[in-house]
Amino acid sequence: MDKLFWFLFSAVALWLLIKLVIINFRPQKKEKPNPLTGIDYNLDLEDEYSIKGINLSGIDDRYLGDFDGVAVAHRDNRHDPYAVAIYINDKRIGWLPAGSVGAHVAIMAAGGTVKVHGYIDKAEDEDTGREFYYGKVRLYL
Repeated sequence: MDKLFWFLFSAVALWLLIKLVIINFRPQKKEKPNPLTGIDYNLDLEDEYSIKGINLSGIDDRYLGDFDGVAVAHRDNRHDPYAVAIYINDKRIGWLPAGSVGAHVAIMAAGGTVKVHGYIDKAEDEDTGREFYYGKVRLYL
C-alpha cells in the first residue's frame, strides 16, 4: 500500500510540474499596445499642418498657390491608423503628418470629412538643384 501511495503521489506531482512548465513557457499572447494611451487629443484650430507625400502625388505647377479642399480621415491605412488625406477636387495631393491623432479624431467626429484651406509652393534643393513641392493646410471644423 505504501508503494501505491508514493507512486500516485509522484504521478500527481509530476503532472503538476509538467502543467506549470507548460503554462509558464507557452508563448503568451502579446497584448497590443493601446494607441490611445498618452496621446494629446487637443486640437488647436490655429494649427497649420505640413502636407506630406506631396511630391509623390503627381501634381504639377497648376496646383501652385492657395487652394480650398477637403481632409478625409482614413481608418484603414496600415501605415498610420490616424491617416488624414488632403484632396483638391478628387485629386489626393498628400497627407497630414503621420500620427495626427487630434486632427483625425476631430475629423471623424465631424463625419469623416472637413474643409481645408492651404497653399502649395515650389522650391529648389540647394544641394541637388532639384525642384520640389511643399505646402500647408488649416482645417476648418
